[in-house]
Amino acid sequence: MRNITNAPETKTQDLTVLYPDHEDAVRLIHDGSFPIENILIGITHPYSSYRVSRVATNKYYVFEHILEGKGEIYINGKWYTLSQGDTFLINKRDSHHYHSNKTDPLKKIWISFASDYVDKMLEAYQISTGVYQADTKNDFLTIFNLSTKNVPPQTKFFAIAEHLHSIITKLASSVVAPANDVISVIKNELETSIYSKTTLSEIASKLFMSKCNLIRLFKKETGDTPYQFLLTKKLKIAQTLLKTTTMSVKNISDLLCFSDEHYFSFLFKSKTGQTPSQCRLTP
Repeated sequence: MRNITNAPETKTQDLTVLYPDHEDAVRLIHDGSFPIENILIGITHPYSSYRVSRVATNKYYVFEHILEGKGEIYINGKWYTLSQGDTFLINKRDSHHYHSNKTDPLKKIWISFASDYVDKMLEAYQISTGVYQADTKNDFLTIFNLSTKNVPPQTKFFAIAEHLHSIITKLASSVVAPANDVISVIKNELETSIYSKTTLSEIASKLFMSKCNLIRLFKKETGDTPYQFLLTKKLKIAQTLLKTTTMSVKNISDLLCFSDEHYFSFLFKSKTGQTPSQCRLTP
């Protein structure tokens, strides 16, 4: 593993990059019998002046996952915002430019490689250059960790290929359904959990997403967090029960899976401006 510290701006046929203070990278070399070649894997640590410009090489793919921070990427005439949890793919036929946010710089993990058969995989899955919300963090970290271990080359390369395939299929699954369809599924799951205890992690697992990505996508599409959405639903039901039944506040609290009636009453007052008892007496 090499550590690049304060390297000057470097320019090759296909890469112009201002390396950050610390960028750990590993180049893997094999005898040419493996269908993935010229593998370079690295972790870029936060650096406010970080920037990268790459022109199309028609040879090298780049896969990157944002571990922390924010940034922007320019692909095919459009700017995209990058933030924690995003994964992006750059096809070998596309150019791009990106940079870190100066106050919240990127920490990212990446892999660059050449492979003809990956062309066919991406075409089959209809995956193109772009930014994806897919839970690929563990695959990237596993690839990086494998690259640094002293294990037989064939074992290392096949394991890396397995996780690279996993990344590609997760990118594909993240775009199978439009965002609106995913939000509908999340809403249905949340509404189902009104009278039972279901965690966001469980819902995210069903959708092959991380909990963080689920919350971020839901907030982006609806303006509310899943918690806010579910709480609003529960309090509307509570208002109806208070006005139309003789159920006690404790029983309503238990029915709607609040931790206790005091917490329920506190939330009810903070969101509606009335105590449960005042709501019950209001015409």
